[in-house]
Amino acid sequence: MGTALSHKVEEGRAKLDQAFALAHPALQLGGLAATDPRLSFAAVKAGVRVLEPNHTSIACARALRGLTTMREAYAYKHEVPFASVLDVVATLRRALPPHVFILSAAPGAFDETEPRLGQREADRLSEAGADAIFLEKNDYREIERLVQMAHAAGLLVQAGFQLQSPGRVTSVVPVRSAVEARDSARRLADIGVDIVGMRLSGIFKSLSAGEVAQEELDCLRALVGEVAGATVVYAGVNPANLGAIAETKVKMVGVASAVDDLIYRALADTIGQYQVPH
Repeated sequence: MGTALSHKVEEGRAKLDQAFALAHPALQLGGLAATDPRLSFAAVKAGVRVLEPNHTSIACARALRGLTTMREAYAYKHEVPFASVLDVVATLRRALPPHVFILSAAPGAFDETEPRLGQREADRLSEAGADAIFLEKNDYREIERLVQMAHAAGLLVQAGFQLQSPGRVTSVVPVRSAVEARDSARRLADIGVDIVGMRLSGIFKSLSAGEVAQEELDCLRALVGEVAGATVVYAGVNPANLGAIAETKVKMVGVASAVDDLIYRALADTIGQYQVPH
C-alpha cells in the first residue's frame, strides 16, 4: 500500500474514532439519508458522522423495476449500475464536510455471486470519496479477498455475522451461539476487518421490530467483549430496542428503514396539514 493510501486508511480510522467519542453508540445511517444529499446534510447537521449508501437503497431511490421498498429491492440490488453507486458516493462527498465517514456497498459486496467486486471497483469507490466498503458475505475466504483488495485501495472494511435460525441461510457469516459469535468476531478481526458487525434478525422490520432476543444480545456482548476496535450492530434497531442494545457497549448502531419510515410518516402528517376539507 502506497503512502497516500495508507494515510487515507488512517484518516478513515480517525473519523470513526471521532464519531465514537461523540456518541455512545454512534449512528451509522443508511436509507434515504444516505442517498439524497439534502437529507444527508440535515442528518450531519443533527450530529450523524457515519453514512452508509448501499445498492439496495440506491435501487429504491432510482425505482429500479418500479420498486420503492428495501425488502423488495434487495432481490434486485445487483442490477444497480456501478456508476450509480459512484455517483451517490461522489455527490455525498461533495456535499458534506470531510469529517463524515462514508461506508459504501456496491453490487458484488453483498450476497451476489455476480457481479464480482474487483480491485478496479474498489479503487473507483475510493477515488469517489468512500472511506470504507460494507460487506455482507458468509464465506471467510471471500471476505479476506475483499479485505485485501479494499485495503489496497485505501478503504476500510465492515463485515460481520448473524445468529442463524434453524433451517435458514444467512447472507453474513452464520453463528449458532455466543461462543461461535466470539470466535467469528476474532476471526474477522484477524483477517483484517476494520468494523466487525452483527446483523440482527429484524432486517427490514423497521419500526415494527420488537425486543432483541436474549440470544442475540448474548452474541452481541460476545462480539463487544472480543473486539477492542470498531463494532456495529444493525437490522431492526429502532428507538424501542435501542436501550437494550446500547447496554452491550457496542460502538455503533446501523439504522436505515426505521428512519425512512419516520420520514415517510412526517411527510404524510405534514401534507395532511395542507389538505383543506371540503
